[in-house]
Amino acid sequence: MPDNTSRMSCRGQRLYHPLSCATWSEYTVIDVNYLVKVDPNINPAHGSFISCGFSTGYGDAWKEAKVESGSSVAIFCLGVVGLGVISVAKMLGATRIIGIDINDMKREKGEAFGMTHFINSSNSNKSPSKFIKELSDGFDVDFHLSALELALFLLNH
Repeated sequence: MPDNTSRMSCRGQRLYHPLSCATWSEYTVIDVNYLVKVDPNINPAHGSFISCGFSTGYGDAWKEAKVESGSSVAIFCLGVVGLGVISVAKMLGATRIIGIDINDMKREKGEAFGMTHFINSSNSNKSPSKFIKELSDGFDVDFHLSALELALFLLNH
């Protein structure tokens, strides 16, 4: 935690965690505000995917950016935050959802969440903005959302 304390231990050893609480545990004593019950049918390796990163991207696109039906969205970085943005953009009816990442392996995940176009700018000398304009008939998109910018914003507010 920020004050170098910990709320958890195991067999007398201190457990380290970021901020309030972040752990997998079969049994623990914890404030109910930090508790999320995970369906026992979910593979634990996938259960953490629905954690803060995904919901942060989802909430940002929905509540802050206010993505609208028929809009176009460009998402920079297709990690868990970016996939949350893609998911809500699809739910809200965005028609052009462009994912930008330098890792080609992110394409399949992005498409599974509703991404319509993928740009890997490391494969070209063109900037992502040039690719976006090509995909948008010379125009820009309605919303640019960056997982990195969102994370930095949240850390500073």
